[in-house]
Amino acid sequence: MTVVLMLVVIALCVVLELVGSTGEVKVGYLPSATNQAQQLPAIATTIGQRIMPVAVTDPAAAESQLRDGKLKAVLTRSDATVAVMVKKDVNDNLRHAFNLLAGQLASDAQITKLGGDPATTGAPLPPLRHRSARCSRPTRTRSNSSFSASSPAC
Repeated sequence: MTVVLMLVVIALCVVLELVGSTGEVKVGYLPSATNQAQQLPAIATTIGQRIMPVAVTDPAAAESQLRDGKLKAVLTRSDATVAVMVKKDVNDNLRHAFNLLAGQLASDAQITKLGGDPATTGAPLPPLRHRSARCSRPTRTRSNSSFSASSPAC
């Protein structure tokens, strides 16, 4: 009887989690990581993960919300590295989103270091203009016992 009751309670918890879940993961961020938090939802969308950034005022509040289960993770740094605080562990999709964010930040840092603007690197290129050229067939000439082929430039 006890085993059956335990199975019913576990099944009820699983059903409530599935029904109550919107599929959106709440990720907190400290003020120093605002830039990362703004980029994360778009990056996560590319892998099918929906993320809702939540501003957190200080590390103590972040830890409290992690412990209470209100947040899955908290972004804590603002430089080109990604630092994440978690309660225990994150799922593979969220981990992958953080890895993509780290790669994007590293790429942006390199572009900036080389004098470019990361905001313009994804801009569409102007349309190509097509120009056809006619080339004549290569001509062969014979001198002594060797042949040479030449073709006029197109």
